[in-house]
Amino acid sequence: MTMMMVASVCLAGGDITKKILYILGDDGTLYFVLPKKMPKQKESKALKYLLYDVTCLNAEDSVSFTSTLISSSVCQYKEATITSGMESLKAPIEVIFIDPKGKKYENRLRIRLSREDFKKLYKSPTPYVIDYGNGMTFGLKAKDWAKESHFMNEVFIMIDMSK
Repeated sequence: MTMMMVASVCLAGGDITKKILYILGDDGTLYFVLPKKMPKQKESKALKYLLYDVTCLNAEDSVSFTSTLISSSVCQYKEATITSGMESLKAPIEVIFIDPKGKKYENRLRIRLSREDFKKLYKSPTPYVIDYGNGMTFGLKAKDWAKESHFMNEVFIMIDMSK
């Protein structure tokens, strides 16, 4: 029954199955949005775009936003601020690793948000901006936002239908 509902969501809004993996497990269905790039903001001290993925277990109410950013120095990461329109969220940053790569540093970081708070970010007509501190800011361009928010809202429908 769940598979039929998932298929109808995919057919109604285009095939999203090439951008997401879902795995049935004992604790529920794990949804993994394949890695995507988010441009750095103009004033950002990051050296490249943010590479991120999203993971959600349908039996839990949280979302894991895991990212890789490249910096020119070792940074301390404590709390991220995510701003979208009038909405502003704060979340602790979990440092997975910081790996030197020549004169640069690869920073692998994780933020956990409630699924409801994460969903609110994609309801906004304007793209959210994520600030990791240390001058590291990222956000999608307005021209890409409609497509991205539509995609993520379809993912949320798929997750909600699988409960």
